[in-house]
Amino acid sequence: MSTTIIGTITAQYSARGHRSFAVEVSHDGLSKHRFLRDRDYHVVETKANMLAQEWDRRWAVIEEQNERKSQRAESRRLVDDRKAEGKQEAEDRTDDAKAELEALGSLLASRLDDPVIIEWESRKDRTPFQEAEPQRPSPKPTPVRGSGSARPVMAEFLPKLGWVDKLLKSRGLKRIAEGEARFNAAMFHWEKEQSDLAAGHRTAVEMHREAEERRLNAYETVHAAWVHKRDEHNAQQVEQHLSIDRERTAWLARDPEAIAAFCDYVLTDSPYPDSLDIHFELDYDPGSKTLLIQAALPTPDDIPRLKAVKYVVTRDDFDESYISEAEALRIYDTVIYQIALRSLYEVFEADIHDAIDAVLFNGIVETIDKRTGEDITPCILSLRAGKDDIRKLNLRQVEPKECFRALKGISSAKLSNMVAVAPVMQWVREDSRFVDSYGVAENLDEGVNLAAMDWEDFEHLIRQVFEMEFAANGGEVNITQSSRDGGVDAVVFDPDPLRGGKFVVQAKCYTNTVNVSAVRDLYGTVIHEKAIKGILVTTSNFGKDSYDFATGKPIMLIDGQNLLHLLEKHNYKARIDLRDAKAQKRAMMAT
Repeated sequence: MSTTIIGTITAQYSARGHRSFAVEVSHDGLSKHRFLRDRDYHVVETKANMLAQEWDRRWAVIEEQNERKSQRAESRRLVDDRKAEGKQEAEDRTDDAKAELEALGSLLASRLDDPVIIEWESRKDRTPFQEAEPQRPSPKPTPVRGSGSARPVMAEFLPKLGWVDKLLKSRGLKRIAEGEARFNAAMFHWEKEQSDLAAGHRTAVEMHREAEERRLNAYETVHAAWVHKRDEHNAQQVEQHLSIDRERTAWLARDPEAIAAFCDYVLTDSPYPDSLDIHFELDYDPGSKTLLIQAALPTPDDIPRLKAVKYVVTRDDFDESYISEAEALRIYDTVIYQIALRSLYEVFEADIHDAIDAVLFNGIVETIDKRTGEDITPCILSLRAGKDDIRKLNLRQVEPKECFRALKGISSAKLSNMVAVAPVMQWVREDSRFVDSYGVAENLDEGVNLAAMDWEDFEHLIRQVFEMEFAANGGEVNITQSSRDGGVDAVVFDPDPLRGGKFVVQAKCYTNTVNVSAVRDLYGTVIHEKAIKGILVTTSNFGKDSYDFATGKPIMLIDGQNLLHLLEKHNYKARIDLRDAKAQKRAMMAT
């Protein structure tokens, strides 16, 4: 049986340096996985649990359907009218296929009467603690001492004397002595019995006391564990309620991360057909009151193709017919336009405190370039619209593509062609590590030895070099705080929709060959920063191990000679003399 797997919640840091938490939730049976993020640990945990419950419910429905199919398959072998059953199954599958295709055509209209409204109080987990409280055990009765046999009575042992006994006194005295002896023996056994009973009772009472003490200790241990679990459950609920209250307060205060988190709830809680897997990344610009939505959209292959199913009696099998490829691509285009319009509508409807004046929607697709076989993530459509622009529309009657065009959205003629477009507006980028830069290249001449340059000046020079390289495409280059720790020295943002994205740059003002460990570190930094490429620039050289490691990875190695060529390309002259730089360093160390 397949179940939802919730990964470990990990802390991450946003571009502004704020901490948030993320967790991966996956379900093998449904072939689904999703990353959930929030700045509050308990909110992420609640979202993950809610998503797990929803996926497990879906999987239970599928298993139930599969079980019913299995049962139907078994019953079909037992019934005579196989033809009727086959036709019915074909009709059911046809109806399901039609309903699925119709749902894709009504993605926008289906949400107009049921917008997602975030009720803060309803998000609070008020599930009572389910585990019943252990009951204190009732004391068992103390063992009662047994009474044993009756105490011997002398009279019962003395003989009744006849006239002969009275006549022969010795005989009477003998009989009396014998009776007294029997009494004494009986009395001895009775006292022994009473002593044994008393000892047994004392032992039984002690054992009862010890058993009762063990029962009570066991109860107290179990009850203490129950109280701890109950208190932990209640404390988690209190913390979750406080987190939601804090989130609501931050939302009302128009905190950027709170606005983004709120809108993420809105978009994530909006139901889509299972065939469409959509992920959102959001940011909020308080200055312009603009919400930035980057949506990872479905691919054309995600569009269901099944149109009808026919039962063939002679083969006891089913023939499936499908919509044409052209029809599937037409449906894909209208689905994507509906997703864009629907997302804007849902965000504006949920924004009851008017924190959002406009929404920028950039739709990207993770796919493969059929010409090169390389993985690409083109932005296939981009739209910026104001709240009034959307609210004045009659979305029940619009044609999605025409409406998108009327709002001055940008896309290619056919979205299914995966043609990248330049976004209407660039994503807001802020990083607390960025510092003000200063110019270095202007002071270069043929006498400046780059290998002997101050390491901080060298980092700023590299920033200038890449700024000149990317300036033509509107690129942005930022230098980070100086740390000399081998981390990120500069970050490049290239807006090019095909080859652009985030690059991380490390600058090594070395006089010796750069070790392969530096290249490995750069690769780790690329992964950590979620960049598309890492660039390592040095004044010296790279060894064969470095080039071997970089092969096939998103890493570019620029040695000293290539750096000089880059400078010459932009009309700057300098030189690299490693021997002279080493001599200068030795001289500085000697002084």
